[in-house]
Amino acid sequence: MATEAKRPKIVEDRQISLNRFLAWCEKTGLTLSGKVYVSHQGTVAEYGMLAKDDIEEGEVLFIVPRKAILHQDSSKVSGVLDKDDDDDDDDDKAPNPPMMVPMADMLNHIANHNANLEFTPESLKMVSIRPICKGEEVFNTYGQMPNWQLLHMYGFTEPFPSNTNDTVDITVRNFCTAAQGFELSLLDEKWKLLNQMEGDNAIIFGNQGCLTDTTLNTILKVFCMSPEEFEDFKNNEGWEDDDNEEDIAFAFSNEGLPKLKSEWKKLFMEQPD
Repeated sequence: MATEAKRPKIVEDRQISLNRFLAWCEKTGLTLSGKVYVSHQGTVAEYGMLAKDDIEEGEVLFIVPRKAILHQDSSKVSGVLDKDDDDDDDDDKAPNPPMMVPMADMLNHIANHNANLEFTPESLKMVSIRPICKGEEVFNTYGQMPNWQLLHMYGFTEPFPSNTNDTVDITVRNFCTAAQGFELSLLDEKWKLLNQMEGDNAIIFGNQGCLTDTTLNTILKVFCMSPEEFEDFKNNEGWEDDDNEEDIAFAFSNEGLPKLKSEWKKLFMEQPD
């Protein structure tokens, strides 16, 4: 932790760096709305963009010309990178190569963001998607990411329940382990078959219910089969896919889960005796 004597120097150095960055932005043609400013009062790393005045939905907050975007072709080592690309197959090239977007990359992320980056042939524009009050921070989105992905890629998470994109993953193996507390026939054989069918897939639950509904539907079907049904299932190498995808999606939504078959609900939602 910085001592009291060091803090003014740290703040001064950050301001000098920020001023240099803003000067570079102006030089490259990046235009910033008079209603926003970059500040040390952001929610992450002491940087962020704040509203100087009330902002209406649809207002352009800043414009980044294409020439200011930093990517492989604009790098000083682009010649070396292009040579490496020539040696690679076209199929191996990323369809959307990584890039750094000045100013936009300084904005922090929350799931309930208030601005979006829009792409045009000439520039990239940060546009407000709802009203932003004076003093409020401007938030971009890094994508619809659960907390584990935000932590892995960016080093932070959103506190519950702010991240509406957060998920919980349950592996098929863990589901099978939990099922051992119930009286189910041929559980080991069913687990081996499911392992072959689903591998190490996970059952993923989000804010609105199960996101991998077809996987969960298969697991519950197999676990709850009678010995005769399971034998037929193995002999026929599966079943005919007669389930309607919309019906499955509804069954494992928050609205549909309480209406599951009693046997499925017991296995899926209740604690074993």
